[in-house]
Amino acid sequence: MKLSDKLIRLALVLLIALSIFLSYNIWLSPANTSSETRNTAVNTENQNSRNADDVFLPLKMIQLVDGVASGSQSETAIGQIHDLLSTNIFGELTLETSDDENFVSSQMIQNGLEFSYQGSYLLSDYLATFKIEADNSEESEGFYFSKVQLDFDNQVVKFISYGANAYMQMTFSGTASSYQQILDDNSLNWTAVSLDETSTTGQYNSSETIELSNYSYILSTQSSTLFRNAFFQDPSDVTNESATTFISGQERLEIDSDKQLAEFHGELPVTDGLTDEFNQSFAYISKLGSNVGNLRYFDREDDQLNYRVFVEGYPVFGQNWQGLVGVEVEDNPLEDNLSVSINTSTRTIQVPIPTDETEILPSTETVRSEIQAAGGDLTLATSVIIGYTWEAIRDVDRVVDLKPEWYIRYDKKWYSMRELLDTLADAEVN
Repeated sequence: MKLSDKLIRLALVLLIALSIFLSYNIWLSPANTSSETRNTAVNTENQNSRNADDVFLPLKMIQLVDGVASGSQSETAIGQIHDLLSTNIFGELTLETSDDENFVSSQMIQNGLEFSYQGSYLLSDYLATFKIEADNSEESEGFYFSKVQLDFDNQVVKFISYGANAYMQMTFSGTASSYQQILDDNSLNWTAVSLDETSTTGQYNSSETIELSNYSYILSTQSSTLFRNAFFQDPSDVTNESATTFISGQERLEIDSDKQLAEFHGELPVTDGLTDEFNQSFAYISKLGSNVGNLRYFDREDDQLNYRVFVEGYPVFGQNWQGLVGVEVEDNPLEDNLSVSINTSTRTIQVPIPTDETEILPSTETVRSEIQAAGGDLTLATSVIIGYTWEAIRDVDRVVDLKPEWYIRYDKKWYSMRELLDTLADAEVN
């Protein structure tokens, strides 16, 4: 055999050996496999993050035609209108205040659309979320509102704060026909409503019954990995104190498998973008993705912002944080920073089970009459809405029923209609 042939064979053997060595390091190395698995686990939920324009979409829509009002809670239509709205608002923000005792009725329009939030929302965040540019956007900072009003007759948009008897206004360049096309394309079912002039929050009442579907959902119990990746600033640095407790620096996550609860405490990262409670809480909500359902901003209680799961445009109410994520951000009295607390259920609705069952709910006017007849003070009933009640099925662990019923915020607390009437009856007895 020639020397050149021997050299060629030796070179081939070395190349093959090198190839095997590199393949092992790339694909079979335990260190790389562990790292890849860990990084995949840490980043999975980030690929499924929620968008702010979904989470902070208004909850209700009212259409007014010649002063006649009708309501819908279609997320699709409200979202499409907000996509168009960003191109139809321009100019400067102007602030208008009023000492009119009839401020609610004074804001009534004849032709247009109104979009309502259950809890107040920060105008600067709204403009940023829906990409609306104002010449003097700094004026929107610190202004909280609960209703967006498109006035087709006067070509203005108002952001109304009923608590302050004030609104901020911008110029509107859209046409009624372009918005009507969106409403027609979605084939919406409208409910006839009328403004409650005794309300201090711009509440609309229905004068007719409302028929809604019942739902059943297959349940899922989320693993600690989901909450670890969503809540910790650096999920790869988390260690297990026990099978149900996870820590990293000042951050701590506890999973109660018996009560099916996840509870997190930590320090809010100091970041320029996290300047207010909505941005601060959304930083956590967005990373939960759609794993816990269709989460949307619902309301606030002092320092706590509540995000609820929504089904067909209606919020879900349950026990033990079911369908609810509460994020509380407050000053840390011992440190120069903000502390954050998050509570939610580890059980989530996942797959709907078809059903033909429906519920017929009484009108809002009937609800209010029943509350008054039971001895309730209507001035304490600041909000009357429809929600879906999370109901466990006897002897069935993996399926839950969702049934629509009226919910009332009475004396700063949410009650179902049944609960409130029982509470009022007990108060009469005592």
